[in-house]
Amino acid sequence: MVTQFDEGIILPKLTDKEHEVATSHDNKLFALDLLNPDNLGYFSWISGLGIALQNVGENRLRCICMFDDPPVYLNLALIHASVSAVGGELEYGDFTVRKEWVPKDESEDSEAENTPDPNSMEVA
Repeated sequence: MVTQFDEGIILPKLTDKEHEVATSHDNKLFALDLLNPDNLGYFSWISGLGIALQNVGENRLRCICMFDDPPVYLNLALIHASVSAVGGELEYGDFTVRKEWVPKDESEDSEAENTPDPNSMEVA
């Protein structure tokens, strides 16, 4: 079940293949781990997916933050399918912080990688 509190967040409909992936054994285990009662109150920023989820108890997850980028909405839809497949609930809405997605400039990344840290020791 998806609890949608804000009509501004609309998840895309999954294709049959996407639904199959979302409900795979590994993704169900992922969902069960997130829903584990021992993780009550914990939240996870899943950087590869652009989503932060919090275990709010009673078999519910809450999306507390996400990047406002189309692939992230698909990721949330995939997680919703995984969580639903194991009997959990996913909540999102007006409490979900939507952050602007700003891709890193690749030239900045490569420059930072090539610039040695003046405080580190060089190893030959």
